[in-house]
Amino acid sequence: MVDKRNSREACTSGTQLTVFSWKDERWSADKETLDAINKMINRTHPKRKYFHEVCRDFVVGGFSFIVRIYVRLAKIRRE
Repeated sequence: MVDKRNSREACTSGTQLTVFSWKDERWSADKETLDAINKMINRTHPKRKYFHEVCRDFVVGGFSFIVRIYVRLAKIRRE
């Protein structure tokens, strides 16, 4: 028996029919292998910062910038 699903023969109506198919494969691993994979992923990708951490860094950076400007202006006024 020949599988003609992927053949290029024209249908009786004159249009061409293309069939896409794939094999569904599911993989599983034991707990030690999954732990090793997770360690490898965590080692190669930096941790993602959460929104509140980004906001905190932005506020702290802005505050320290303002304090440095204030200190420089205070030094200039003293001279």
